[in-house]
Amino acid sequence: MRWLAAGADTIQAATQGSVFTNTIRRVVTLAMGPVRKSAGCWLHTFTGWVLMHRHSLLRHRLMPNDILWLSAAEANKLHFSNNGIEPTTAEPKQVNGLTYLRIEQKYTSYSARFIFNCARRDRILLMGGIVTNLQDAKQVYDLATQSFFTLDQQTIQTKRKGSADDGLMPNDSTIWVTRVLTPAEVQKLLASTTITAWVAADGAVGHTGPADISGVRDKVRDFVSNCSFHPQGDQ
Repeated sequence: MRWLAAGADTIQAATQGSVFTNTIRRVVTLAMGPVRKSAGCWLHTFTGWVLMHRHSLLRHRLMPNDILWLSAAEANKLHFSNNGIEPTTAEPKQVNGLTYLRIEQKYTSYSARFIFNCARRDRILLMGGIVTNLQDAKQVYDLATQSFFTLDQQTIQTKRKGSADDGLMPNDSTIWVTRVLTPAEVQKLLASTTITAWVAADGAVGHTGPADISGVRDKVRDFVSNCSFHPQGDQ
């Protein structure tokens, strides 16, 4: 594993051959185990962190069996923790010969799921689901009075529950918010970092399903682009 040796040598040079290097080398060795596929990216991030904090590390004079405490931000940056939030996934699916894009971000107790379907006239049929359990889904729906989406901080298409075509529907353990996005809203979506489905009651009470789409924006853009050539519905 040539890149492993290069990474360890870089760290050793950065720490000026201190005893901390031995600890780093043992950590780097873990990358040769079952996580080989992502080890290169992890080592690159970890090496960069060591280089950035080398002076602080040397001041602490860490011994091989010492413990280095990381802040929450540092642990997240090094992918040692994720606060119960998994990376957003995006994958095309097919049903009855029609293709849609499913985006999902999983949290500790629920998931945010978004379904993108092609619609005519450069529009997108968007379904946003808060995936939880049967009991919670029913309770959230019963208490709801309105639903909408937010693209970053911009609220779009607020509808009252019970109005004509309110676009709010429970289905087993998922509550779905459904809207047809206009071309302008589609363009806003493509420039956004976060998309959130809201199922809210009047006042400050609301349940949300947010997904960070910054890492999958290219897949969303490709799907929308293909929709312009292959519309699949009349909505």
